[in-house]
Amino acid sequence: MTLMHRQRGMSLLMVLVVLGISLVGALALLRSTEVSALVAGNVSFREAATQATDIGISQGAKALDATTNFDINVANAYFATRQPEDASGLPTSVNWARSILTERAAGPSPMIRSS
Repeated sequence: MTLMHRQRGMSLLMVLVVLGISLVGALALLRSTEVSALVAGNVSFREAATQATDIGISQGAKALDATTNFDINVANAYFATRQPEDASGLPTSVNWARSILTERAAGPSPMIRSS
């Protein structure tokens, strides 16, 4: 047997080892890409929630700025005094189905722009 015949099995073994290492590397890269996509989705969701909160606070501030007399109640929108609450801490005198905020929420969202 020559030296060439003895080394044929060794080269096959080396190729299989390199192939296995490449496979593990590819799987790690795939998992890393998947996790990066999930993180990017979470960040965009958080930014959208923050933007919606900022819009709500801005609209509330504008509504309070437009209010000329803070000593009168505006039905289901503004109360000059603290209202009675239930066990959850929600005012019992508010008709939530007829509130201004509920009616506005039923309309198009300010975050969605139609083209």
